[in-house]
Amino acid sequence: MKLLVILLATLTSIFFISGCDQLQENDLKENGKVRFSFSPSASGSLKKSAADSTQISGILITLTDTKGKILSEKQFVSVIKFGSGYVSEPIELASGAYLVTEFFVENSNNEIVYATPVKDSHLAHLVTTPLPATLSVEPDIISNLSLEVLEVNNSAPSEFGYASFHFNVVRYSTIQVGVFVFDSTSGSFVLTNAEIAALSGETVLGSVESAYKTAVLRVKIDPSLEKISIRVRKLGFEDFVSELSKNDFNKYSVKPLTVILKGQITTGSGNYLILDLPFDQSVSNSSSIPLQISVFGDPVFTTGKHGTAIKLDGIDDYIEIKNNPELNPKSITLTVWVNVHTSFYGIGNNTIIDKPYSEHNDPYYQYHLGISGDEYGSGSGYSTFGFSICGNEYGIPLGTSNGFWQTGKWYMVTATFDDQTKRSCLYVDGKLIVSQIKNISVKDMGQNLFIGRFGNLTYAFTPIILDDLRIYNYALSSQEIATLANQ
Repeated sequence: MKLLVILLATLTSIFFISGCDQLQENDLKENGKVRFSFSPSASGSLKKSAADSTQISGILITLTDTKGKILSEKQFVSVIKFGSGYVSEPIELASGAYLVTEFFVENSNNEIVYATPVKDSHLAHLVTTPLPATLSVEPDIISNLSLEVLEVNNSAPSEFGYASFHFNVVRYSTIQVGVFVFDSTSGSFVLTNAEIAALSGETVLGSVESAYKTAVLRVKIDPSLEKISIRVRKLGFEDFVSELSKNDFNKYSVKPLTVILKGQITTGSGNYLILDLPFDQSVSNSSSIPLQISVFGDPVFTTGKHGTAIKLDGIDDYIEIKNNPELNPKSITLTVWVNVHTSFYGIGNNTIIDKPYSEHNDPYYQYHLGISGDEYGSGSGYSTFGFSICGNEYGIPLGTSNGFWQTGKWYMVTATFDDQTKRSCLYVDGKLIVSQIKNISVKDMGQNLFIGRFGNLTYAFTPIILDDLRIYNYALSSQEIATLANQ
């Protein structure tokens, strides 16, 4: 009779905390993290086992949903030696119920040395819980799941309930990255959105967008690569590039790599981000430009397009930013995610973003991103988005067709003006709606900037939810705008 060594593989419960020195909390609040560990039982030892003739390198796991649909087939997860056993790197999973239908332990020669038998197989009676095993994933904490694995030795795969122990597996590693920028308003570092890519030379091995939380990047493993470069890119900031070894990948699969982006260029020259309001539980500027921001009324934070957003009630809620030379560029981009939460009448061109003229008459605005109410009237323009840039004597109005937006839906509204080409454009959800060329230059009118209220009126508030509001000192290209819309 064959000697079968039984090992215990335990899916450990994890309370996980941001590895970025608590710069910001709740950065993976919608997902859970799990990891497997296994160590020798009293009936055997890894050191004495034939399976240890080469080093244990990882595990292969197949997960399905509760209906049996395969979600991840023979996913390779690397392991490191921990005491007398081994511990895998954490796996990030969305909250929900799963079934573990295959579980293998692999050595450095890509050979299966341990496996968990399947229910009704010849060896199933030797373990307490043959597969499939139920796995429940919840945010922040994972319920314990214990599995037993048997040493394969010369056993046939069919004895475990498998067709084969030889697989063509795509192996990859994971790395966690938290991207931060300095918020001059709060005087602290905050998580931001950015593009994170792993590269070998100029070849991109994998990429992911961080949406104001720690991102998990998966990279296919090439045994010949000793080092991989990580690049973090965000409009208006210097690229961050760092070369990581394989050991670094193991380290940052457990504790996130912290990246703090620096402003791309000196204030007052070149192209950069002036205002960046992610509304992630605060109203603070994530760009490097120091701006004085005040909030009026009693706005609340709610579910946003990305993370949280700010809800303005349309009664007395608004944001005001003190005039600053940085808010008066010759070329400009205004972009924001907008969701109208309540039908309203308005006054025909209510404010999303408003840099006003001193009075509410011609020319009205220095620049203005506006919205008309859905109850305003079919003959006067209703449910529209609009953009006005004021010249020395007159403005340029651009707008969508009537009936363009609906309550309760998200729209990314973007407006640009290029002082060199004299072209102004209005985009919605990354698509160009209307554009115009007119030979004007934008005039600095010396007023504060307002969000959700006219700056030259004491009424006409706008009932909207806003997320990811940004102002750049140049006109973004159509490709850059499409990229923002798809994040």
